[in-house]
Order: sequence, then C-alpha cells, then structure tokens
Amino acid sequence: MILYYGGGLNPPPTHLSLCADEAFAGGFAKLHESPLWKVTLRLRPSDILDVTDCGFDAAGVAIELRATGIQASDPEPAQAQFPPAVIRTIPENGIQHAGYRAIQLRD
Repeated sequence: MILYYGGGLNPPPTHLSLCADEAFAGGFAKLHESPLWKVTLRLRPSDILDVTDCGFDAAGVAIELRATGIQASDPEPAQAQFPPAVIRTIPENGIQHAGYRAIQLRD
C-alpha cells in the first residue's frame, strides 16, 4: 500500500495522517512548506481498523474506536463532521495497544 504524507516532521508527530491521493497530500506539503513523503506500508487486513462506515460522523468514529479499546475523545461541536479530529486525540501507541497498526477512514 503506497500512501502520501504532506506535513512536517520537525518536531516528530506522534501520528501521521496518510493519504492515498498524492495531489491532496501535495497540497498539505505546500501549505506546510514541507516535502511530500511517499510511504510504503505492508499491512494485513487484520492490522487495519476501518471506520469508513461512520462516514463524517466524528462522534460515531469516537464510539467505534472506544468499542475496540482505543481511547478517543468526543469531538468538539465545531468538529462534529471532521473525524480526523477524533483520531488525533488517540494517545501515542493507543492503536497498537488495541491490536491494530492503522486506522482507515475514507470519504
């Protein structure tokens, strides 16, 4: 699986929001004045927690994450339709402690 990251690495982030769309990630790279990173991941389907069925319902994503043992905060009202805001609240190593290596969120 090839994904892209368009953000800075200084200071090192605890989470990377990767994207399959190179142009979309390139826009973030330009916004952050950083390079576009190409990342190759080797993941089994069981490594990925897919929360796509929640759509843009950030509260639904938080509920789904907590149901699998991942600590996540409820979204602020202004972020009710922005699930990445919930994913960013996951403590470092929270995904791995729940038995996953990645969270998949698609629109």
